[in-house]
Amino acid sequence: MIKWFANNGIAANLLMIGILLAGIHAAYFRVPLEVSPAFELNVVRMTISYPGATPKDIEKAILLPVEQALEGIKGVKMVNADAYRGNASFWIDADPGRNLQELMDDIDSRVRGITTFPANMEPPRLYIPDSADWLEVIKVAVTGNLSEMDLRRVALDVQDDLLELPGVSRVEIQGRKQMEISVELDQRKMEAYAVTF
Repeated sequence: MIKWFANNGIAANLLMIGILLAGIHAAYFRVPLEVSPAFELNVVRMTISYPGATPKDIEKAILLPVEQALEGIKGVKMVNADAYRGNASFWIDADPGRNLQELMDDIDSRVRGITTFPANMEPPRLYIPDSADWLEVIKVAVTGNLSEMDLRRVALDVQDDLLELPGVSRVEIQGRKQMEISVELDQRKMEAYAVTF
């Protein structure tokens, strides 16, 4: 066959052109192109807010009790837990084929049964992450020698500018601290008006 193609150069060139055209047609019309392809996540995510707590406090008050409560749930392959300032985050990997909605309900009932949680802790938030939310397309760092409030304002301006770009549907700001309102009362004025706290 090689000898025949060597003697018939036109046939070899026509075959090569046919293969190239078939490849271009397949690449253009048959192969789906995606910026970030969708893939199936076998994960349940849970976040718990505990305002003002340090990571060490969160580990003792939230992470350890939740990890103990999740032991023995059928279909849980692995639990990853992280403690941040004021927040606890859990990634619960499920066994293949496990119904994630049922698993989420099992986790919710076990976690709500924990009686040792701190009083000012917010209720747990459970959800099944969407694969479209899994990967960021781009990260933008906003830094500078500014006060925390000014840096926050700049980050919000950058968020607004990015949302105005065509094709951008969502922009999240990460790493900012939660805002707090402090109310200070004047003891003498309260006593003068006979007002209690």
